[in-house]
Amino acid sequence: MLTPQHLTEFMCELAVVNKNSRVVDICCGGGSFLVSAMIKMFRGANQEEILRIKQDGLYGVELDVELFTLAIANMIIRRDGKSNIYHGDCFNEKIGKELKNKNINIVFINPPYAQKDICELEFVEKMLDILTIGGIGVAVVPMSSAIGTKFKYVRERLMEHNKLLSVFSMTDDIFYPTGTNTCVMV
Repeated sequence: MLTPQHLTEFMCELAVVNKNSRVVDICCGGGSFLVSAMIKMFRGANQEEILRIKQDGLYGVELDVELFTLAIANMIIRRDGKSNIYHGDCFNEKIGKELKNKNINIVFINPPYAQKDICELEFVEKMLDILTIGGIGVAVVPMSSAIGTKFKYVRERLMEHNKLLSVFSMTDDIFYPTGTNTCVMV
């Protein structure tokens, strides 16, 4: 059975995370994508490279104060001495501008689903706006975001400036008990 932990490790493999990556998750929740990326980045890195990774290789954004606190705790527990996690909205212009200036080449996201005022693909659009040219974004979204007509206008906007490398479905029980049919877009 594929677990959320396996998913985060798999996404790091998809994005080809390495010690030279600069990673952000703009809806980082408890920080699981960042933790998996950090562990992968530390492999094969020397002490100087590990220090650089800790200082300026990993970034996160989280709006919910409890999840923000959990993300920082998760990073510190796993040997990250300086958590670059912003408490705020990923759509905040100041946060977006700061992240864009970090030369981020890998972005992960599992955005909140079924928001009233914004669809999941608008989070993906924001994620891609932060990404450097040639970087890789990996998003876990509801299947309805990838197919059908409901979000066609947002998908068209995304495809004007980005290249979709792959889309694949996930097992129905990956986020048990919610039962949301999800897919991964690269």
